[in-house]
This record gives sequence, C-alpha cells and structure tokens, in this order.
Amino acid sequence: MEDRLLALKKTKNVNTAAPEMVEEYTEEQIKEIHEKYSRIIKTMYAHGVMADTKLLNDAFQFAMEKHKGALRKNKEPYILHPIAVAQILANLGFESDLVAAALLHDVVEDCDVTVEYLTERFGKNVADTVDALSAVNVITSADPEMEKKDVDVLSDVKLLNEIEKNPKAIYVKIADRMHNLTTIGAFPYAKQRAKAQHTREILIPLARKMGVYRLIYELEDLCFGIENPECYRAVKEKYEQLLWENRYGVKEVQDYLTMIFFGDSLDSVRKSDSLSKFILSCGYRKRYMESIFRNVTSQVSNILTDLEKNICKEKVELYDIYFIVKDECAFTAVDVFFHFYQELLNGSYRITVTEIKRNAEDTRSYFVLVDCYNNRYRLFVEKESDYLNKMNGVILGGDLGLKKLGKIDTAEPGESFKPFINVYRKDGTMVQIEEGATILDFAFAIHPEIGICARYALVNKKQEQIPLYAKLNEGDLVEIVHDSHKDNPELNIPHATIRWFEYVRTREATRALSRYLEKHVESAKPLIQVHDAEGNTYEIETGSTVLDFAFLLGNETGLHFKAAYVNKSKNKTRIDKMLGYDDVVKIISDASDTATPKFEWLNIVKTQKAKDALLEYFNSVLKTK
Repeated sequence: MEDRLLALKKTKNVNTAAPEMVEEYTEEQIKEIHEKYSRIIKTMYAHGVMADTKLLNDAFQFAMEKHKGALRKNKEPYILHPIAVAQILANLGFESDLVAAALLHDVVEDCDVTVEYLTERFGKNVADTVDALSAVNVITSADPEMEKKDVDVLSDVKLLNEIEKNPKAIYVKIADRMHNLTTIGAFPYAKQRAKAQHTREILIPLARKMGVYRLIYELEDLCFGIENPECYRAVKEKYEQLLWENRYGVKEVQDYLTMIFFGDSLDSVRKSDSLSKFILSCGYRKRYMESIFRNVTSQVSNILTDLEKNICKEKVELYDIYFIVKDECAFTAVDVFFHFYQELLNGSYRITVTEIKRNAEDTRSYFVLVDCYNNRYRLFVEKESDYLNKMNGVILGGDLGLKKLGKIDTAEPGESFKPFINVYRKDGTMVQIEEGATILDFAFAIHPEIGICARYALVNKKQEQIPLYAKLNEGDLVEIVHDSHKDNPELNIPHATIRWFEYVRTREATRALSRYLEKHVESAKPLIQVHDAEGNTYEIETGSTVLDFAFLLGNETGLHFKAAYVNKSKNKTRIDKMLGYDDVVKIISDASDTATPKFEWLNIVKTQKAKDALLEYFNSVLKTK
C-alpha cells in the first residue's frame, strides 16, 4: 500500500470528470469574483494578519487561469469555490501560505499542474499543502481497472498520511468540505448523502483528533441537514421560533451580564472587585441544530410526533454562553465566575446554576443557567488558551508535532480513529492494532499471506497453542505459526475458510480475507478446530462426525474405530455425532480387534478422506472374495 501511494504521489493527476465549460464569464460574474477575492485581503487585515499580497495575488491569478471558463454543478464560475474556501480560512485568522494553498487547492487534482511546479512558483509550504489535499486519481494507478471505492480509500489514506506531516492542511480540507456541503444541492441525493457519510467517517474524526471543534460543529450541522432534512428543518424552525418569542428577556439578561462583568456600574461590589479585570469575554452563541437534536431525541419516543413539542424552553438551552478568563489570572475560570455568582443569584434576573452536564460534542462540562423568565443557557467557563485550543485545535496550539494519528487503517481509513493497542512481533518490533483485535487480525497486519496461511500463535513466550480467534491484549508478544513461504510462495499452504470472518475484527483483515476468498472460494470450505485427548489441534470440515475425526487421525484409527468420548463426558458418544468448534475428542481404536467397518459408515462420514479410506477398504475386501 505504501509503495502504491509513493508511486501515485509522483504521478501527475488528471481529472477525468471535466467540469462544464464556457468561453467567457459574464461581466457580473467577473465583478463578483474580484469583489470576493478582495474581501479575503480585507478580512486578513481585520484579524491583524499581515497579508502577503504578492503571494496571494499570484495564487489568485494562477487559479483564475487554470479554472478559466469552468463552471460548478450550480452553474457558478468554479473559481468562486477556492475563493470561498480561502475566505473561511481568512475568517479564522490564518497566514498567507495557508490562504494561498486554499486558492490553489484544486489545481493539481483538476488541472494539468504538478506539485513540482507549485513548489518552484509558490514555495514548499503552499505546494505541500496542495499535494496533501489532492486526491489519488484512477488514471495514475498502476491498475486502471481498480474500483472507484478502492481509489477513494487510497485517497483517504494519502490524506491521513499527509495531514500527520502537515497538520494545518486539515483546515483547508475542512473548509473545502464545508463549502462543498453548502453548495451540494445540485447533485443527486445519493451523492449528497455519500459525501456527508464520508465527512462523518473521515473528516470529523480527523478534526476531532486535531481538536478543531469550531469547524466540527459546522460540519456536523451540514451533514445533519443533508442526511435528515426534515428533522433539520423541524428543529431549526422551532428553535428560531423560541429565540424570537424570548428575544426581549434574553436581551435583558445579556445586557445585565455585560454590566455586571464589564460595565461602569456604581455598585460597590463591582467597583471594588479586582477579578473583573481578568474577564476576557462573556459572549452568546446560537446553538447548532444537530446539538439540539441530539439533546432532545433522548426524550423522544416517537420522532414523527414528539420531536417538535420537545423543543421548548423547558428542555432546550437557548444559547451557549462562553465565560472566558485571561490566562494571567491566578485563579481558575470557575473560581472567577462563582466570585460573582451570589450577585447574579440575588439580582433582579435571579440567574441560577441548576445542574452540570457534559457536552456530547466535545466532552467538556458546562453549567446550565436559568433566568427569571425560565430561559435556559449552556455556560462554558474556561481560560483563554483552553478555549482557543478547544475551538481552533492546532491553529493556535503551537505544538503541532504532538497531534499524531497513530496507525492508519489502509483498508478502511475511517477505522483509524478507533482506540489502538501496542502488540509486538516475536523479534520485539511493535505493531499498532485496533483494540479488540484477534490473533488472526495480527497475522493479517503482518502480511496478508501470513494471515491466509496462519495456524495458531505462541503468545508471551509460552508454548501453548493459542487459537486464531483469541483476542489480543496491550503488550502481548506474539509469534504467528503459519505455513507461508516468503521466498517460495508456491509452497504456501492456505488455511483460510469462510468461518474466519467470525474471527477477524479489523477492516484490514476482513478486506484481505474477502479478496482471497473471491479467488479461492472452492477451496475455502468452512473448517473448525478440534483437539485430541493429548491437546493437539486439528482442522476439520464443518459438519464432520466423530468417525470423520477418527479417520483424520489416520486410516487405521478410523477403520478400527471402537468408541469416542467428547469433552468431559464419561459416556460414549454416538458415532454419528457432529463435532463442534473446540471439541476435545478421545478416540478408542483397536487394530487387533477382529471387528470390521460397516457399510453404513459410508452414510455417516462427511469428509472425502474418510469416504476414500472406507471405499478403498471395501473394494479390497471384495477383491479377495
């Protein structure tokens, strides 16, 4: 997989799905393009960012040239999309390199432009970010018949690998997806839903790993609106109605809080208060629709009839309030807020803390406030750096190197965000694998052929044979016993069966197993593990009887079968008893006994080995008569 990705990175991308083209944009369209680009520069200056206008103007003109005449599905000039992406980043206060990369983010994937050329013209930072965001195209693959889903998986793996080296590229990717989801209405609904699902499986977990919660909320709301438009509309309409009906009371409380924390009040408590100077802000923010939906659905038994009536001021907090304290304050943010609490409680609006909850979106705790009008609010109390890092992730965190994704699942990239454990090969080298994985998963993680030919494992230097379905624990030292031959693959002895799908937990192993069985389905009869009385392990076809197992131990053992005992039973078992997985079978056989096999045994045995042995015996007997 890594070799494939490396080869793909060095190959120029060409998009096969060319956009609709026009010879010239209209004057109104050209005016709109330049106005929206100019707004980016103004926004950067408004955020105190010294814009590199030479770099940005060059990137804008180059993007204009490469996307010239191209239209999006909604018939707008294509260049408005990268401009919109760049505007989102300018709104967040990013530097010129990242904004320039946003303007150029589609030229490698969609146009005849190489990463090498971008590096020469715009510098390594810009080019590396564009490269990280450029999807793998099927034309660049060594296998032109590769399915689109497999190409998409390669693109996601490439993105995750590149983001780990260039974390800030995640902001361009998220801004790109935000604008695409906002303007996706021109596409068929199935494609809209697939894009939303990909956002939830890959981008939102990636953003959460990077701590970019402000944009996570936006992405979740956009996905919610696409996936469940009726519920989204119902929640939004009812929520907006609540805000309108309670606007006067909310405004009074907002003004009162501003006066208490920031105003030039004559109140003696306020005048003598030394902690007020550490309060940075106490801002209101409207709720996100998915957040409200998530809160109320736990109280809804019938979503068709009960959803809207549960969106009421008694059950829904109208606003999020962020009470932010400067980092220089020696007290905790909670201590600062509760320093004023008695005044809020005794004041004319009787602002009361009623409970503490945990925010499902980002696991932070918040206080529920209720005022005299029974309006409810979610109050988040934090220090400035904690708030900025939680909202913006690596943008202001300054420690980008600590944002590691861990092992990337090359079969199902979305699985990369699940918890992993560290397991070790017999030489002591570490392998990261998904928590809950089995020994068989581990075998496939080492190499698909080892997985296909795996028999059992030796764990933590013990000599007991541990079955393939056994789950792994953190720190296990695992030696896979297998019948694969790296230098002579023609000598491989596969043991994979359909039953193995019950043993694997990782998508990587499932994918490798399914690819193998597609081509070898005839030889992949389901097998079960059975043990003899000495503890030796054997594989036998599902549905086999104890008599089949006797022949598996040897033809002479089968032909002179006398009795069998299964597991801990002291009673003889029936000769036709079907074996179960992990049964322990004790076979009693006596070659000196004069008793001979019976013809009805041919109807009892299920395996070809047992049938062949019986037929050979009966034929030899008939020839001697």
